[in-house]
Amino acid sequence: MEEITGSSYDLGAQWLRTFDARELPMPPEHLVCVIHALIEGLTIQRILTPELVPDDAIVGAFSALARESGPRQYGSPSADTPPD
Repeated sequence: MEEITGSSYDLGAQWLRTFDARELPMPPEHLVCVIHALIEGLTIQRILTPELVPDDAIVGAFSALARESGPRQYGSPSADTPPD
């Protein structure tokens, strides 16, 4: 299981590296893991307790990752400088 998931993560991270790093909310290796955990976690929780996981919560989770708010900290020249 770990080998298969690891291979998928590697492929996903490789694909994410085709984007401008400044547009990503975190390093590709982390983003792949976060997206995978969100998908699995929200899916399982939706199956178990659909009344507690509305569509808006699912859409909101992924929208938060994709939110456009100017340059992201990851990949920017000031990535090593803590935000004010």
